Amino acid sequence: MRNAGVVAVVVLLCGGCFPWRAPDRLITATSLEEAGAAPAEVQFLDLHGAGLKALPISLSDYPALVKLSVRGNRSVSLPEQWGALTALKWLDAGECGLTTVPSAMAGMSGLTTLYLSDNALAGLPESWSALTGLSYLNLDRNKLARVPRAVLAMTGLKWLRLNGNALTELPSEISGLAALQRLYVSRNKLKTLPGSLAELSGLTDLAAARNQLTTFPASLTSMESLERLDLQYNQIKVLPQDLSKLQGLRWLNLLRNPLGEDEKARIKAALPDCHMVF
Repeated sequence: MRNAGVVAVVVLLCGGCFPWRAPDRLITATSLEEAGAAPAEVQFLDLHGAGLKALPISLSDYPALVKLSVRGNRSVSLPEQWGALTALKWLDAGECGLTTVPSAMAGMSGLTTLYLSDNALAGLPESWSALTGLSYLNLDRNKLARVPRAVLAMTGLKWLRLNGNALTELPSEISGLAALQRLYVSRNKLKTLPGSLAELSGLTDLAAARNQLTTFPASLTSMESLERLDLQYNQIKVLPQDLSKLQGLRWLNLLRNPLGEDEKARIKAALPDCHMVF
């Protein structure tokens, strides 16, 4: 009976009663011409590196659109009309030569993932404070001298990337991003980290490599959720005395910091379960 059951299942599968379908595969178009052939069906419009000099002003012809990439289309601006794309969840506008972004895009209320990396942005419109549904924001390699106020209001953020900018400080208000789990601020001009980071009770990843840090605030040793900490290429000579609360730490990079051998030994003894790089 057991073998008969197996045979029956095989027959059903081979007979096409259970057609295989890849999970979560979006209906994708890689050009405006292709999208225009089936506008009501397109879910992902992938125009990455398409050589566009101007982007389509309206995308209202694509009611099912949830994902859009225009990465790598140089010398373009983002149309204000995109603010009406309330169903869009994922947008990649990296490497577009952007110096500004439209205030009206604050209307993209469904957006959860946004890439604006590798542009020339010095700020964001304050109206973008309304984008509280964003969980991932990538602003790597722009020209930010300070964290935009709009970002500090994006309370849904879980992952924030600010690598490769010109930040000289992180505002204490960053503690208001209570959902934040990963914060990346490497390759900036930071001289210190705010003690208020300790209030981010869910933070697991903190990367502040290649800055100008000379200390690691003692208050941050209370971050029990922290698992990965990257402080390589800074000027830190000593870590706080009480490292006992960082028992969740599993990876610590202190490469190219001026730590003495006694200090390295002390850190190893305090965090015996943590993989370290000196």
